[in-house]
Amino acid sequence: MYFDRARIKEAAKAALKRSHWMVALAVLITYLLGGTIAGGWSTSGNFEINLPSGSQDTGTVDPDVDIWAPGADEDVWEDDPWTDEEEYTPSDIWKELAAEWNAIMEAFSAQMGVDLRTGMSVFFGTLFAIMAFVFITVLALSIFVGNVMTVGGHGWLLRYWRGETPTIGEVFASFRIYKPSVLTMLLKNLYVFLWSLLFVIPGIIKSYAYSMVPYIIYENPNLTANQAIKMSKKMTDGYKGDLFVFYLSYFGWNLLSVITAGIVGILYVNPYIGVAHAGVYEDLKWRAIQSGRLTWEDFGQLPPSDPWTNPPMPYPPYDGGQPNGAPANTYGAPYTPAVNTYTPPNTPYIPPNTPYAPPAQPQTPPTPQWSDPGTPQE
Repeated sequence: MYFDRARIKEAAKAALKRSHWMVALAVLITYLLGGTIAGGWSTSGNFEINLPSGSQDTGTVDPDVDIWAPGADEDVWEDDPWTDEEEYTPSDIWKELAAEWNAIMEAFSAQMGVDLRTGMSVFFGTLFAIMAFVFITVLALSIFVGNVMTVGGHGWLLRYWRGETPTIGEVFASFRIYKPSVLTMLLKNLYVFLWSLLFVIPGIIKSYAYSMVPYIIYENPNLTANQAIKMSKKMTDGYKGDLFVFYLSYFGWNLLSVITAGIVGILYVNPYIGVAHAGVYEDLKWRAIQSGRLTWEDFGQLPPSDPWTNPPMPYPPYDGGQPNGAPANTYGAPYTPAVNTYTPPNTPYIPPNTPYAPPAQPQTPPTPQWSDPGTPQE
């Protein structure tokens, strides 16, 4: 069970030729305003503090130069507080360091005629306050702007993959669905963070499982955050390994982007990955519907075969036709286009602004109205 990564990537490269610079600008704006594309995932570094520890080797002490020399029966330093006969605890060590620091500050204060300890306290207090303000500001922008731009950027790329060429202003379309964008992405990122606390690897796996959330909430903003997350899990069930290989296949491109200080990433790599990732979403969406794990109603849409509605028509992947080779143009069966090109919808897609309620029973065609028993109404 896998999706055709090579076909999707080739289709993405072909789609980029239609309006490459428009895609690059849309992705760049999304990044500059704190959004992400294609389910980016990162971890923070780990820092260790190594405290002095006793050695197991033996040595001697030269009384003339007061240094340690190998070969002695005792492992000590002359007048060394770290190896006193009395055992030191971590709190004792910090007390010793604090005392030494205070002594240094007093010596400098006496030499310069100012109280350096008070000045240092004010300096570090101000520095901490500035850092806290910057952290809170960045976090707030990430939650209330970056999350919305993430949904808008993914939605823009999805529409581009489907054959549209939205205006750059449409990258901000997600602000029309501001509340669901913020809440859904906030909960999704919180889940990934909590899973990352379990030795990082579970966080990576869950980032793949939840990677379809921005597209889902863009298509159907009437879903709750948990509904969108559960739908993403169903879509990626059995395909997380494929998603890992998909991201890994861009390793060389990402390395080239790093070597060129991000220039290649801005101009080509990021747009390429973004469009291809939208293609992955379309593929996984179609597979989930075909397998019965999800329905068109879950996405706020009606089946494309319904002749009495005109919903936005998602484009199914090239999964082959019927056993006899003929294309299957009806809902519920694989679809093969007559030409290996994408046919866009007739009208641009706009996320629904009103709650969607699936029909309680199958729709039926409207009953014709007659002016008289035998003559159709003109």
